[in-house]
Amino acid sequence: MRELLLSLIIFAAVVQAGCRANQHRPDDQLKIDSLVVGEFLDDYNSHYWISEASWIQDSSYAFHVVTWNTDQKYIIARNDSLNPSEAGLYSRIDYVELSMEPYTWAFCLTTYDATTAAAAAAHHSADQGNPRTGCSGFPFTRMRPL
Repeated sequence: MRELLLSLIIFAAVVQAGCRANQHRPDDQLKIDSLVVGEFLDDYNSHYWISEASWIQDSSYAFHVVTWNTDQKYIIARNDSLNPSEAGLYSRIDYVELSMEPYTWAFCLTTYDATTAAAAAAHHSADQGNPRTGCSGFPFTRMRPL
């Protein structure tokens, strides 16, 4: 119970911080993909809370969304300063829609240690057409809604 309460507190703080950071973003960056927004479990039973402004995994990792690219299906995010590794760096998260119930989409953490948002965006993208091996030879992580 204590862990759940801590998770909810962390989630609320990250979302609030992300919302404040997003107040001055251009309208074209506010276009989000509702497919990947919500609460999810992956195929390894990790828990995710994803909003327009943040991506949180198991209360251990938080990412602050900088850009949504819905045309090319990726997100650029800044790694939280309290993350256990790569704190303060930038990540690119590619995603793809799935038709394999209960999984509705999958993601690939394409890069997690870029020094700038531009470098993360320029990083070689995952092969979204091949979710079984398109994440640097590994499968994309499948996600199912809660």
